[in-house]
Amino acid sequence: MRLGRVAVGLACGLYAATAHPAEPVATEAPASEPAATGGDGVTVRGRRAPAGQTRHTLDRETLTTVAGTGGDPLRALMLMPGFGRVPYGFGALVVRGARDGASAVFIDGLRVPNVFHFGFGPSVIAPEMIERIDYYPGNFPVRYGQLTGGVVDVTLRPASAEHWRGAAEIDLADAGVFAQGPLGEDTTVSLSVRRSYVDAVLLAGAEFIDLRDATNVVPRYWDYQARLDHRPAPGTDVSVMLFGSDDEIRILDDDDSNGGRTRRSAETVTRRQHYDRLKGTWRHRLAAGTTLTLSPALGRDTASASDAGEDEEGNETAGQPDERLEYSFRGELRRAAERTWGGVFGFEYFTQAPGRLRVDRGRPLLRAADGTWQRAPTARERIDVGVASPYVEATGRFPFGLSVTPALRGDVYLVERADDPSATTDPRLTVRQTLVTAPGGHDAVLTLKAALGRFSQLPPNLQTAGPDGRLRLEPVRAWHYGLGLEWLADAHTSVDADVYLVRRQGPPRTRFALGVDAAGGPYAADTTRIPQARTHGFELMLRRLPGARVSGWISYSLAASDERDARDEQWARVRWDATHRLTTAWTLKLPSGITVGLTGQLATGYLHGVAGGTLSPLSGLFEPVPDPHDDDLRMPLHHQIDLRLAKAWQTSPDSTLEGYVDLYNVGNVANTEGWDWDYRYAAPRPIRGLPVFPALGLKWSVQ
Repeated sequence: MRLGRVAVGLACGLYAATAHPAEPVATEAPASEPAATGGDGVTVRGRRAPAGQTRHTLDRETLTTVAGTGGDPLRALMLMPGFGRVPYGFGALVVRGARDGASAVFIDGLRVPNVFHFGFGPSVIAPEMIERIDYYPGNFPVRYGQLTGGVVDVTLRPASAEHWRGAAEIDLADAGVFAQGPLGEDTTVSLSVRRSYVDAVLLAGAEFIDLRDATNVVPRYWDYQARLDHRPAPGTDVSVMLFGSDDEIRILDDDDSNGGRTRRSAETVTRRQHYDRLKGTWRHRLAAGTTLTLSPALGRDTASASDAGEDEEGNETAGQPDERLEYSFRGELRRAAERTWGGVFGFEYFTQAPGRLRVDRGRPLLRAADGTWQRAPTARERIDVGVASPYVEATGRFPFGLSVTPALRGDVYLVERADDPSATTDPRLTVRQTLVTAPGGHDAVLTLKAALGRFSQLPPNLQTAGPDGRLRLEPVRAWHYGLGLEWLADAHTSVDADVYLVRRQGPPRTRFALGVDAAGGPYAADTTRIPQARTHGFELMLRRLPGARVSGWISYSLAASDERDARDEQWARVRWDATHRLTTAWTLKLPSGITVGLTGQLATGYLHGVAGGTLSPLSGLFEPVPDPHDDDLRMPLHHQIDLRLAKAWQTSPDSTLEGYVDLYNVGNVANTEGWDWDYRYAAPRPIRGLPVFPALGLKWSVQ
């Protein structure tokens, strides 16, 4: 009841601020949508207002020149503070100790299911389509829900209403084209498509050479993005966005009937993942600084495999595709915080069919043919899930540079076959205090910031609570606490420092065990484990903003992650803990269109996972002894340097041709990413990471 009163009070305050708008001033568009251009739309001027405790914003030009990323903006973003290093360069989002799945990437406010092709390839968004990326390592705004880690929001590049512009790029793996421009006086369009051609090269070579000594895996990926913007009337904007991604891996059979060569037709297994998203946005300006936004969206995910297998009930299948549909709707009333109060009142509905895996771990016993008792097999099925989420956030500006942002988000879970809907409420609070302002102005030079909040996320697997089949709807909970400083040293240099604590709990995990009682009868016992995790750390970043001859950043992240059972008192380091990480990324612009990029990483190695082996008296084999999660049993330090060289030629007044070479791990350092243990678990051999690898490409741009 008390939380409900708080929500009503925040909504009333927002309505009062909306009903009595202040004088028209320049303001910014919502963080998830680009600012409108032309007419009397919203105009972006000056520095963007802060959101959440910490937000790092990087533009396309900065992200596409980072060495070792192949010009991929999202891979460059993973060098920012708060991101944990992932072995072999996989694209998992590990933010402040949270496992992959607790953080997500959004495109113009719409969540993306897969961020990178095949998990380690380029991102699913063409670089030319990106305008900027907002990164929240924690304590993110209330409009983002069902996450307990961090948020990455990608804003697409707004199209010019005056002329067409485009680009074409080709490198060793793929080729893509991009174009955007006006279709009329009030309509613009943006288009991008990219496809890899590694499969075409391999399959063509299979007609002349034997691939069996190299590889029989043929990967292929493609992605596309399209956006149409239209202004039917002054103050009203309508947009339609369509994007998707497709990954396919084909495994060729070793067939000697073609003169010892692998034939193109000798194809046995094909695995494919595909998704499409369609989103519409209608935005109307109600008054100066006040906008109403409505955004429906549709999505489809498909996964298929051509080889036969078994379904969840053990029946043979012929590789039928697994398809999932989703629908979402978001409505927001937003008032810019200009002088006193502002904020946002919104509602989000999201549903997936099927959405979650229902795991039925009942306890009935079955008598086997030999007379023994066994537990019935675990039943699994996909069920529909929906989440309805109202949220409210208000920002108050007070004298002496004080800004207070209370927020509240509620999530109501509508799950198929659940007896009653379950709900969570997550209050949050952010406070910012300006300590020093620029002489003769109001821009903050030194700002103290603090934030705390609770975050909830429904787990991917829903377990039943017992033999009655009742679902246990208990989400993962996380409590974020943060304190930091922001210092704008000059027009191009900034320093951010943050200390934080994140505590996570759940969901409960039930395990069943069988036994025989004193009378010789069977019984089944269940134990429920409530996992807990915590991460505390420190982040520091010195950044040289774009516009100078030298731009980039150097950052240090400390993230110590521990876990335990709620019944235990002793904390132990998690398996994926890598406490320290130092990253740096710099770009130097030289005369004659030459650009040099340099990136460096130094990170703590992961825990061993295995501390040795012991001989089992039952099996007569050596079995691994789990690592006691001791800091002394770690892999060696990971260190790596990447280099990028680019040269641009002005082919005409409006076009540019750029060639680049991007060297990953230029020193060819043999970093240890894992262990290959012998049969005794006594003499492991290191599994090395990726060696030096070049990325070459050409890019032609027309402005």
